[in-house]
Order: sequence, then C-alpha cells, then structure tokens
Amino acid sequence: MKFSIRYKFALGHIVIFILCLFALTNIMKSSFDVANEKIIKEEMESLHQSSSDYITQNILINKLQSSNLVLNNSMALNKYGSNLVKELSDENQCSVGLYTLEGNILFTAETKQQEKLLLEDTLKIGGSNKDLEGALKGKASYVINHSKNRILVNYSYPLYISEVNRGVVRLSKDYTDLYKINNNLLRNITLFIVISFGAIYLFSYLLVNQITMPIIRLSKASREISKGNYDAEIIVNTKDEVGDLAKDFFNMKNKIKEQITTINMDKDKLLNLERQRKSFFDNVTHELKTPLTTISGYAQIISEEDFQDKEFLKRALEHIKTESARLHNMVVELLDISKLDVYKESDNFQMVTLGNILNKVCEDMNLKAEKYEMSIKHNIEANMKVLGDSNQLTQVFINIIDNAIKYGRVKSCIKVQGYTVQDDCEITIENKGRIIPKESLERIFEAFYRVDKQGSKEKGSNGLGLFISKSIIEKHNGSIRIESNSDELVKVIINMPLVTDTNIKK
Repeated sequence: MKFSIRYKFALGHIVIFILCLFALTNIMKSSFDVANEKIIKEEMESLHQSSSDYITQNILINKLQSSNLVLNNSMALNKYGSNLVKELSDENQCSVGLYTLEGNILFTAETKQQEKLLLEDTLKIGGSNKDLEGALKGKASYVINHSKNRILVNYSYPLYISEVNRGVVRLSKDYTDLYKINNNLLRNITLFIVISFGAIYLFSYLLVNQITMPIIRLSKASREISKGNYDAEIIVNTKDEVGDLAKDFFNMKNKIKEQITTINMDKDKLLNLERQRKSFFDNVTHELKTPLTTISGYAQIISEEDFQDKEFLKRALEHIKTESARLHNMVVELLDISKLDVYKESDNFQMVTLGNILNKVCEDMNLKAEKYEMSIKHNIEANMKVLGDSNQLTQVFINIIDNAIKYGRVKSCIKVQGYTVQDDCEITIENKGRIIPKESLERIFEAFYRVDKQGSKEKGSNGLGLFISKSIIEKHNGSIRIESNSDELVKVIINMPLVTDTNIKK
C-alpha cells in the first residue's frame, strides 16, 4: 500500500502530539502533585507546631489557675480539651480531634458537618487512618485522602505535655480548592497546547499541501511526458523552491520536446538522404553502365577477325569517342559531388565579389554563345559581396549559363542581372527556350534528371549540373529556383546572403 506524504505527515503529527501531550500532562500533573504535597506538608507542620504549643500552654495555664491541687495534666486535658479543640478549629479553619493513647476519641470540633464523618471514621468514606496509627506509635504523620471529589488531609501527631505523651491530636483540612486550582491550570495549559498544536498542524498541513500539490502535478506531467505527450500542462504559481523546480521542469520538458522534434526531423532527413543516396547510386550505376555497354559492344564487334566494314568502323569509333567523353565528364562531375560532401560549409570560404565572378563568366561564355548566334547581356551591381568559395560559385554560374546556351533559342539573348534585395543579393539568368512542365520543375534539381534529352544543342549531358549547382548554393546558405512561363521565358533565380567587412570582423 502506498502512503502519500500528506498521509504520513498527518499520521506522524497526530501520533507525536498524542505522545507529547500524554507525557507533558503527566509531567505537569506530577509536578503539581509534588508542589501540593510540599504546600500541605509545610502548612500542616506549621499547624502542628502552633496547635501543640497552644494546647500545652493552655493546659498549663488552666492547671495553675485551678484551685484543685490534685488536677494533673491528663485530668486537665479531659477537662479543658473540648474548648481547646474548638478554639483551634475556629482559629485555623480546620477540623480538630483529640484522641486517647488507646485511639479513642475524646473531643472533636468540625468546621463543616460533612467532615465529622471523616473525623469519626475516615475509612468509611474511602480514607485512611494511617496517620492516626503513626501518631499512636509516637510519630507525626499525614495522609491525603481523595474521596467524593474532595481532597481531605489528615495530620496526626502525639501530644506531649511536660515531655509526657498525653494523647494524639488529629488535624483535618479540606484542600479541594488547592487541587481544583491546579487542575484548572493543568486543563487550561492542556487546552492551550491543543489549540496551539491545531494551529501549527493546520499551518503545516497547508504548507505540506502547497509543496505536495505541485509535486503531484509534476509527477502527473512526467507520466504524460513518458507517454510522449510533450504538450502536458504544468501549472505551478508558487514563488519558492518548488516554483523554481516547476520552471526548471517546464524548461526541461520544452528542451526535450525540441530535441525530439530535432531528432525526428534529422531522422526524416536521414531517411530522405538515404533514399536520395540509393537513388543517386542507382542512377550512377545506370548512367555509367550505358556508355560502358556502348563502348564494350562496339569494341567487341570491331575486334572480330573477319570484321571488314570500314563505314561501320568509322561510326563505331565516333560513338566510342562520344561515349568516352560523356563518361569522362560524368566521372569529373561525380568527383565534384564527392568534394561537396567532404568539405564543410566554412572550408575555404572568404569574402568574394559576385560582380567580378559573374562579369568574367559572362565574358568567357559569350564566345560559346556566339557559336549558336546567341548573345549574353549582363547588368550586375559592382559591390555585391558574399562569403564563399569563388571557384565553386564560378562553377555554378558556368553550369547555369551553359544550360541557357544549350537549351535556349538560337539567335536569342541571355540576360544576366545581379542586384541587392534587403540583406540578400539576387542573381537572375533568363533566356528564351522551351516551356518546362510543372512536374519537371519539381524534379529538375535531382541528380541525372533531364527535362528533354533531345532538346540540347550538344551531346554528353549527364543531368548533374543543376544538382551540383543547387548543392553549392545551399552550402553557401542560399537558394536556387527555376521559373518557366507561357512566354517561353526560362529564369533561374539565385539568392545569397550579403556580407560586409563588419560582419566578418564580428
């Protein structure tokens, strides 16, 4: 069975309180009883002394004043004893009894009628005569009698007159009020302790509840998180250590959620990358197999002993030469792709001016464009600077412009523009060409994908140029896209973040 903190707290406090209250009550009661006995003993001893002196003096005085010369102490005690005990009773507000040496009552005087019973026979009302028995043996002694909600004290001592024991004096006094005062004080102290404990218990319970409730919420939230529910609410408004714990738990939950999201995204990226790698490998295998099969087939035919067809030999050698060139270009491009995977983004990056690169590429590619009666016009801002690798960026622009020449309309113009847009530089390369279908635009940057294998002015295209260009641009934290509209305009748009000397220093 599981016991909560609140249950343990409540049970523990109650057990401790009961034990402490029981122990404290007994200690205080014992202390009050000891104090009462001390008060009673001191008062009775004082009464003993004063009453003994009073009786002795009065007996001697009455004996001297008497004309009866034969009157002795015992006779005088019998004669004047009644008045003496009454005077002592009135003077000291207690009951007084005078006993013979045999234990028989000579005279009694009571302050209250009810005490007569106690004086006559204390045992009948649950009291004790041990005080009287002790006095008859020559020793002063007292007994505290608890009877009928009353506390009566009997104090007996031997009465010596002229150093001779003449009888026993018994003093009986009611101390009920003294015990009532102490009992009331004990009851009030107990009540105060109970009320104080109740207040302390209530405060402690509220405090424990304030501590445990957030912990219960955190525990519930942690169970939800363990099930994968990272949107579980955690409502803790306390401004203390528990509140700090809740905030830390909330931050930890968000961090875990972010990490899980990142892991899932990375997982999807890895799966997608794995699919791309597999597709790329399959395409590489297929693209390499085609020229190799062609070369191998022609080589096998012309190597036969009875082969004499010179016209076929000429065509075969031309095909072998073409396929070898395409195979060579493909290997070179594959090597370029492998370099993109090996080097990190920041490797060999420095501040480069795009205007210088683009102007040079346009001038170099213009010779090839003139071959197909095409022209290249360029308008590029001079101070566009980016952080990157000039060789890789040169390769990108050559690939794009080369595609514009190969797939553009004869006698058309290729427009190259470069300008700044807020914090980016934007490069556009536009030419007249065939409309690219929408489904092809979505796949145009895939490796080995070719929109129109027959539309190129040149043979040997492997479909890797745009794939390499996109990889390089993304490596430079940029983006590249192609637009094609009904006016037969094909536009390549490249965006890259601008950089300044201040940014580099930072």
